[in-house]
Amino acid sequence: MKISLSKIKIFIFSILFFIPEGMSTIGETNFITNALFLNNKIIHYIIKLLYWTRNIVGISTIVIYILYRLYNVSYHRSKLKKVEASDILILFGIWVIFVSDRNNVNVYSVFILLSNCIGFYLISRKELLRDSEEYTNILLFVLTILLTINLGLAIKYPNGITTGKDYLSTPYYFFGTKNQTTPILLLMSMLSFLKVKYTKNKAECLCENMIIILNTFIMKSGTGLVCILLNLILNIFFGKKRLGWYNINNKNISILKKIVCCVIILMIGIVFFDLQKKFSWLIIDILKKDVTLSGRTFLWKKGIYQFFQKPFCGYGYGHKIDLGLYGHNLIIELMVTTGILGVSIYFLFLAKAFAGPEIARRGVISVPLICAAIALIVGNISEAFIYNISQMAILCYMAYASIRIKKLEE
Repeated sequence: MKISLSKIKIFIFSILFFIPEGMSTIGETNFITNALFLNNKIIHYIIKLLYWTRNIVGISTIVIYILYRLYNVSYHRSKLKKVEASDILILFGIWVIFVSDRNNVNVYSVFILLSNCIGFYLISRKELLRDSEEYTNILLFVLTILLTINLGLAIKYPNGITTGKDYLSTPYYFFGTKNQTTPILLLMSMLSFLKVKYTKNKAECLCENMIIILNTFIMKSGTGLVCILLNLILNIFFGKKRLGWYNINNKNISILKKIVCCVIILMIGIVFFDLQKKFSWLIIDILKKDVTLSGRTFLWKKGIYQFFQKPFCGYGYGHKIDLGLYGHNLIIELMVTTGILGVSIYFLFLAKAFAGPEIARRGVISVPLICAAIALIVGNISEAFIYNISQMAILCYMAYASIRIKKLEE
């Protein structure tokens, strides 16, 4: 692979925005450090430098994008009607900061978090529109390295590189707690399936997905296991035909869209109507969990009650529903923290992102994106990855990834 300035830039940005979450717990008093070799001042300084640089890049990217959009609105009024998914995401970020400030939440920390998420989304948007092949290759390369490191450390330190001092003794791996690593596992799998269609290197794709599967099993993530297996099964089943992954008019895409609708209905049924009791054989016998999903159903009921106490603005980012626990569901977490308006804006953003494969003029790779999206929806039933960088990447691919079909057919 020929090295160029653009590739170096993408590589650096990818490293910045995928700083392993588990590294932030090293040396902290609330955690027991197991990987002692990581607990030294040099590594601490490097991590802090990466965080500061990421913050600057994220904020700068958003400012430049907003100024660019304002310029277009001022001098090209015809573009005012063209609202992009990224515009709605920025609006959502402004609303989260507003409601958090109203609830006396530390706005600075919320601002930094949102700047990183939105900034990364905008960078991904730019690179996907410029050269999605190149961006996919480099991002997959970075994730392969990082998840290989995560796998090695998880094998050597089965209780995580650190262990929380909470009553669960939660293990924090290189990439954070086990279920919270689900989006990055899905992102790498999605990129691997995208890449194999133009490299034809199935062995490389198999190796990359083996790294993902091993990570999931070693970390013992129930949510991750369900999502990864679902993603793999869907990709294998719907990717059999020669151009089935690219042709947006293919019958496969219609079927996948119906699956998306069914999964969304499933999420609503589980959260609001205890539909998970119908799948007790899977939850109890196979996943070794209980039908309350480790107490999540009780959290959801309390979350719904709290939502009706403050339905418009919610309680702001970081609100804990009960016993220091957050919502553990995307819809509940949005309802409680951002209110009905926040839910509406975020789902408008999702709708705009999911419309991407249909409206892209140059043709798109559809199936791997939709398979990852389906698995991601399932993951958000028991977790809430609202501000997760990897989820942002998948949604950005949904909205903007496009590669010329003619080039792929060559």
